[in-house]
Amino acid sequence: MKSNSLRYVLLYFLLFVFLLVNSFVSGILKYSYAVGLLLVLLVLSKIVFGFEKDHHRYVKDISINFLIILMIAFLLFYLCGLKIGFMRTEMHYSFYGLIHFLIPFSIIILLKEFLRYQFIAKTRFYPWLIFISVVFFSLFDILLRVSFLNHYSRFELFLVFALIILPSIIQNIVATYICLKVGYKPNMIWLFVILMYRSLLPIVPNTGDYILSILRLLFPLFLLFHVYSFFKKRNHEVPHRESLKKPFISLGVSIIFVVLILYFTTGYFRYYVVAIATGSMTPNINKGDVVLLEQKVDYQDMKVGDVLVYRYDNKVIVHRLIDIIENQGHYYFYTKGDANNAEDHYVIYEDMLIGVVRLKIPYIGYPTVWLNELM
Repeated sequence: MKSNSLRYVLLYFLLFVFLLVNSFVSGILKYSYAVGLLLVLLVLSKIVFGFEKDHHRYVKDISINFLIILMIAFLLFYLCGLKIGFMRTEMHYSFYGLIHFLIPFSIIILLKEFLRYQFIAKTRFYPWLIFISVVFFSLFDILLRVSFLNHYSRFELFLVFALIILPSIIQNIVATYICLKVGYKPNMIWLFVILMYRSLLPIVPNTGDYILSILRLLFPLFLLFHVYSFFKKRNHEVPHRESLKKPFISLGVSIIFVVLILYFTTGYFRYYVVAIATGSMTPNINKGDVVLLEQKVDYQDMKVGDVLVYRYDNKVIVHRLIDIIENQGHYYFYTKGDANNAEDHYVIYEDMLIGVVRLKIPYIGYPTVWLNELM
């Protein structure tokens, strides 16, 4: 078992590297790439670990219960639409929509839940590997829908977090619990419905983004409570106060871990990281290093010697500030790479500035640099 756990650690490490490198390069995991990645994982899982058959006793009962709950939920949902009104959805029934969205996204949902079960079934006695599984599948789902290379306003950022990031984390925590209790088939049912209904139905109730975000959080938690109650009634699980703490601790740690990763890689918050792709700042900052930068720094607090991060000619540059000029309330910055013989031949204006480097982390940016050089 220990050798298998080490193999899973290595596998998850490679998967995290792939997802984080993808966020640096393209910002979003394209559906075709996602299907390919899941198929490769499917083959590797079969060859290295073998497949576990789903022998859970109550799969049929829970699946039927989920279908009933979904029908009731959608009936109530659409009855609310009679009061608040309806809105048209973006349908994908054209040939292009079928090939580029409906079919690949449906395959992704099914493959992902089957793989989740295979991973969980092999590592169910290692809670820390289950936690890593939650983190990985959460990041996978988020990167399918969010491009971290786009610039969002604060309101748009709130919507991304409320409608995509937080629901994805909750959905994966709930799906992992259900997977542990009754396998992958019930997960395929409820996730397919709630993730695909807006692409399959022509109209949906016009709830607004706030109500929709609340529903996307509450519905998975309701399913979690249902499964928990189902097994409690059948005396398959008689929880004590101490045992109840573990799921909530795992939930909190999973949310914090995913949010921290997203916080430092998206660029939407005060701090985020940038991989160094050249040697222009050697020996202080080397190629392959990652720098942590602070955004929205007061210009009056900047001083000569700070390392700035800015955009010039559609590139992100990291150079040292050698002069700063203030004229009629506007600031102009002059920079130079530590390894360069001459200062940069251009002026950095306020709208070009991204932030100021606060910390350097050696070497960990090499995967991103290598992938950029290959592409």
